[in-house]
Amino acid sequence: MQPTETFLIIIGIAAGTYAVRALPFVYRFVDRLPIWGRRLLAAIPPAALGALLIPGAAAAVPGRPLIGIAAAAAALLTGLRSRHIIVPVGIAILLAYLLIQY
Repeated sequence: MQPTETFLIIIGIAAGTYAVRALPFVYRFVDRLPIWGRRLLAAIPPAALGALLIPGAAAAVPGRPLIGIAAAAAALLTGLRSRHIIVPVGIAILLAYLLIQY
C-alpha cells in the first residue's frame, strides 16, 4: 500500500468518526427520537467499550487468553458491586498475578 493510500484511509476514518460524534450536536435529533431509539443510542458506548476491551484482555497474557478474560470478568463483577474504580482494578491485577503464578 502506498503512503498516499494509507493517508487517505486515515483521513476517511477520522472524518467518519467525527461525523458520527458531531451529528447529535449539530442536528439535535436525539430529543425527537422514540424511546427505543434513545435506548439504542444509550447502549452504543458500553458495546463499543466491550468491543475494545475484550480482545485486549484476551491478549494481555500471551498464550494464556483466559487469564486476561478472567481478570476482566472479576473487575466487571467487582465494579458492579463496589462502584469504585480502584477496587476492581486491584482485584483484576491480583487475580491475574495469582493465575500467572500458578
